Amino acid sequence: MNFLVSVLGLGMPFFIVFILSSTCFNFKLTAQTQRKLAHLKRQIFEYKYRSNLDLELNYIGNIAKRPSRTVINELASLRSVYMHVFDFFNTPYYEGGDYYHQQEEALMGSFGKNKNLEGHYIRAGFETNNIQPSLLIPNPESKNIYSDDVKEYLEQESVSKFTLSSDKFGKRTTLPKVSSEKKIWVIGDSVAFGEGIGDKDTLASFLQRDLMDKYEVYNLGVAGLDTENILETFERAFGFESDLDYLVYIMCENDFHEDPALQISAETELRKIERKFKKLNINVKKIFILPVYNITHVSPYFINSVASAKKNSQVRSSFIKSVNELSKRDNRYEFVSSMEVFSKFDQDIKTYYSMLSYYVDTHHLSGLGNKILAQEIRRRIEKE
Repeated sequence: MNFLVSVLGLGMPFFIVFILSSTCFNFKLTAQTQRKLAHLKRQIFEYKYRSNLDLELNYIGNIAKRPSRTVINELASLRSVYMHVFDFFNTPYYEGGDYYHQQEEALMGSFGKNKNLEGHYIRAGFETNNIQPSLLIPNPESKNIYSDDVKEYLEQESVSKFTLSSDKFGKRTTLPKVSSEKKIWVIGDSVAFGEGIGDKDTLASFLQRDLMDKYEVYNLGVAGLDTENILETFERAFGFESDLDYLVYIMCENDFHEDPALQISAETELRKIERKFKKLNINVKKIFILPVYNITHVSPYFINSVASAKKNSQVRSSFIKSVNELSKRDNRYEFVSSMEVFSKFDQDIKTYYSMLSYYVDTHHLSGLGNKILAQEIRRRIEKE
């Protein structure tokens, strides 16, 4: 009974202790014992993995249809994961908000460097909000053969399918792959990372195509992080390579919306950024600050009251005031207004719904939205 408990509940610690003991005391394991240990490790992994897949589904309150036990088991065997939070850097997560994932060692072992995943944006349950959670299935190059149950689930629940991959350093892949001594880094949370879209549709990839081989663009976005965690990720990357020419910081509205309880505001978050970059003494030509607001700011379809419209206006005004003050203190900071860029692009085709095409959900940009913003950033870089 104790052994069973150790396998199912404390399986990984038990296995690690056993291996350490065999190493310290120089046990010689037979081939049969090694095979049994390998099988035990797989069993522990599968149990913990399946438990985590269930856990994620329980925490994701806005998924439209929970998959059957058969589908969950098959997805678990393929090392799949439901995620709104995706972290190539293993950075501590921002644990606020609707999506909190307890990432076990076994689960995190499926992701990291040199990864290639098949992504599906899963249909959301609109009773909460409509940020679709991503279902990520590793190694699509292995041509996974799904059962009819999984095929049916994906056909019914997958809103879109995309490819998501990381390079040898753990950064999300930017396409096309270019090598240049001049660097541009794109940092931020899931908006910078490109939640729900393929590698070719991220802002970093559009910027890379626009600039050709003049610069090499890095995508250092990590989904689910707040300002402090984003800056930790930047500092970690900066420790490996500190030569960059331009920095694009994409700030999602949930990073700077006014929240007295959490002591969050545009001013507090921008000052955190300023202090960190001063501490690191980064030497760049420009730091583009690009706020991306939720979709209620860009489409009257989602405005349900005068109060909501007034609040949105206050959020934008507060951010503009704070970033202009920052620019006065340090002229390397330059404000890029996503609202103005979208409105200018939209002026000839403006309809009640047209600006919805710049988003894949209430917060994250579509390929078209990223393409338009990348063109604006390229224009400003070429003007330097």
